[in-house]
Amino acid sequence: MKSTILAAATGLLVAAAPAGAIEITMYYPVSAGGPIAQAYESLAADFTKANGNITIKPIFAGNQVDALVKAQTAARGGNPPAMAIVDSTNVFTLIEDDMIQPISDFVKTDDDRKLMADIYPAFLANSIVDGKTWSLPFQRSTVIMYYNKDAFREAGLDPEKAPSTWKEFADAAARLVKKDAQGNVLRYGIEIPSSQPDVYWPYQAMVTQAGGTMMSDDGKKTFFDSPEHVKALKFWTDLSSSGAMPGGIIAWATVPTDFLAGKTAMMWHTTGNLVRVTTEAKFPVGVAMLPGDARRGTPVGGGNIFIFKGASQAEKEAAWAFGKWLLSPERAAEFSARTGYVAVRRAAYDVPSMKEYAAKVPSALVARDQLEYAVKALSLYDNARVHKALMDQLQAAMTGRATPEAALQTAQREARQILARFQ
Repeated sequence: MKSTILAAATGLLVAAAPAGAIEITMYYPVSAGGPIAQAYESLAADFTKANGNITIKPIFAGNQVDALVKAQTAARGGNPPAMAIVDSTNVFTLIEDDMIQPISDFVKTDDDRKLMADIYPAFLANSIVDGKTWSLPFQRSTVIMYYNKDAFREAGLDPEKAPSTWKEFADAAARLVKKDAQGNVLRYGIEIPSSQPDVYWPYQAMVTQAGGTMMSDDGKKTFFDSPEHVKALKFWTDLSSSGAMPGGIIAWATVPTDFLAGKTAMMWHTTGNLVRVTTEAKFPVGVAMLPGDARRGTPVGGGNIFIFKGASQAEKEAAWAFGKWLLSPERAAEFSARTGYVAVRRAAYDVPSMKEYAAKVPSALVARDQLEYAVKALSLYDNARVHKALMDQLQAAMTGRATPEAALQTAQREARQILARFQ
């Protein structure tokens, strides 16, 4: 989807960009299906064409973890990218490593402040530390539920009414299981990805739904052994032990493939797969908010734009100009419609092309509407180590090597030891 008002959308940003020809490197990740790489490449080309003095060089850097590692490695080697789109939860790590410059330093005009105020608060939550905004939301998502409407009809369920509570969800998952005459499973009721590095994300959704929290706002404490955590992990493992979901570890990439092949009737996955799933499915797809227990809930996810300290001032200003351009209502709407990621600012949903797209694909608004119940994603100092401690124990419970209670007690003990130096 191309906007015809490209020049108008960039005019103000050209004036704010640095003088003189400059080329900047941008690392970007692809962690979901869909034409995400193509979207980045064409957006960079459009901006470069409209801004004769700035050339954007986008570099695909793998998944979210790969993108972080590559950006850190380049920065430590003295050749940092001017900007990188990496998982927003890495903010504490990048601050500790003194690699990034606060976005707040670049917010100087009324237009800048208007842009920041228009971003959905749930997407800004992971950006703000000690009163400063450290990154700019862009490639953002939530966990949503996809379901096969034909399978719902076959199981005697209303295809226009997704389960809204844990009980309704578990009951539906059980009814949607399909077996052959020998008792072999032809179709599971639900698949939820449990592979690393993604297992913590749907798990945090369940913890939030149970009424729990993952961490303190200062990124220094975790609450992994709380009753709400135990309840959430038991709910997940019970789906497997009941036969409604495959046992063991389910790979992130396998889940949408299984869903499209009819091997599962429901799945929890990123809204970043919306375009791929709704385009490739051979059956009508339902899209809904996640079910709730004590409340509805999902963590936000996805990548933010970080500007790196080691770049020159001219490069950083150019990165800021490109970041603002990406968040113009037209560009944010275009990226959302092309990929399924949520447009991060309200004004994007007033763009005529976005209104037209949402009218044709109402499911595109589900993740946006679910932001009312969203919380910031698990983010801590020494983030990778704490995440790993939790994910290892979640998988221990899912494979039957530990009870939910024991697994979470171990995760909390290890997280406390990792974070002790920050107390």
